[in-house]
Amino acid sequence: MMASPCLLAAAPDVVSNDACQIIYRDNHDWLLALDKRPDLLLATLEKNNARPLGYYFEELVAFWLQQRIAGNYFESHVRVFEQKRALGEFDFLFTTGNNDTLVHWETAVKYYLYFKTEHEKICGYGPNPDDRLDIKLNRIFNHQLKLGSFPQALKLLEQIGFKSVKAQAFFKCYLFYPVNSQWWKPPKLPDYLAPDHMKGWWTRINRLELPKTASGQRWIMLLRLEWLAPKVINRPDDSRLLEQSQLCELLAQHFARSRQPLLIAQMARDDTRGWQEVSRGFVVGEHWPDESAEATRG
Repeated sequence: MMASPCLLAAAPDVVSNDACQIIYRDNHDWLLALDKRPDLLLATLEKNNARPLGYYFEELVAFWLQQRIAGNYFESHVRVFEQKRALGEFDFLFTTGNNDTLVHWETAVKYYLYFKTEHEKICGYGPNPDDRLDIKLNRIFNHQLKLGSFPQALKLLEQIGFKSVKAQAFFKCYLFYPVNSQWWKPPKLPDYLAPDHMKGWWTRINRLELPKTASGQRWIMLLRLEWLAPKVINRPDDSRLLEQSQLCELLAQHFARSRQPLLIAQMARDDTRGWQEVSRGFVVGEHWPDESAEATRG
């Protein structure tokens, strides 16, 4: 999560790739130890019982901050009110270093499909097409990150001993490009996107096209909480691994009764590390994104 490439290019109000890599590198030994003894992390996740993907991601960020980044002060989901009306919420407020700087992180993990409309407009739609990249970025940078400048927020900050806050977006996101494009290295990108952001592909069920597979490769349908990280399978006989013909049959059955997009992963076997994800992509309905949002919520 921390080491995964960021969607957005470096900017003062973005937690950049470089910053994330420094955090990851400085805590590498701690991560190895946590991998061997994950009891505290597992207990934290079980206690908070975060099942929706966004909440699960926030719990992981909170664990990082509390265990390795935050100083003496840490709070999450701090709401700002005007009388009884909520104006907004700080996802995370925490101090760093010598505790003289208060930081606000606004966090999100998203999955958007790059789509060109009939008017040649490029949009990033979520699997639920009500969720759009441009709307999300506008919300983050023009409202959520500016919350600390509101008079009501400044009053709250003074109560905890600070006159200002440094606001940044911790935004992790996959962008999925049409499967018949150069999706692994898109030729034209807006300046605000980091060129090494996480990438995948997408295709329609009625014109199903999948990336080429090498001999012995398999496919797997990813569960929602498996979306966060590249899929790894250590068991050689995992029943969820599918040959392409099996995958196509299951996809046809799914879209015969549902319009919910599915995220699938292409897997290759490594003799020493088991099955490793090679690529991932969404399969969407024939009329997506024009299908109703209600049908794609899942």
